[in-house]
Amino acid sequence: KVANANAKPKAVPVKGTVIEAPAKESSPVPMDVSMKEEEELCQAFSDALNSVEN
Repeated sequence: KVANANAKPKAVPVKGTVIEAPAKESSPVPMDVSMKEEEELCQAFSDALNSVEN
């Protein structure tokens, strides 16, 4: 469990793409898209962690 849990945060830099969004504040659409991507990423992590726990 611990080894897999430690492996997951390595994928967190993918959120770096979300950090780029504030540079585009003039357009609300990229922020909406980045939020969707973040939610999907969180869901993916949840699914992965749930499968690890089970």
